[in-house]
Amino acid sequence: ISVPVSLLVLNLLLAHSIMDFEFDLKNYKKTLCIRLGSAEKGLNLFLLIGLLAIISHLFLLAKSILPLFSIIALLPIIIYYTNAYLGLKNYICKNEQNDDNFLQIFKATRNASFIYNVLISAILLLS
Repeated sequence: ISVPVSLLVLNLLLAHSIMDFEFDLKNYKKTLCIRLGSAEKGLNLFLLIGLLAIISHLFLLAKSILPLFSIIALLPIIIYYTNAYLGLKNYICKNEQNDDNFLQIFKATRNASFIYNVLISAILLLS
């Protein structure tokens, strides 16, 4: 059960790293995004990790580790990560880099992780 949760937390950190790419590059920081070589590659990894979180949840469902009705917990991942992905894409491709966009993207990734964790906890307590 910790795998999808860990992947969501990883994506929260990666989203922050993607948005700080230029700053980190200028200041010789060695973040994952810098090591990948571009913010675009970081964005692709963000998408992959989000998909892996969904797949790992579906795997837990298939193995009956999670009850069937826990599929509802995937909704925040899909909704918030779609918003975060599109926001990150605009942030790096269209140069829409301001504090409001930064906070909106950060909140979307944070909310996906938080709401998923709360839903899974509630589902496990009720089942």
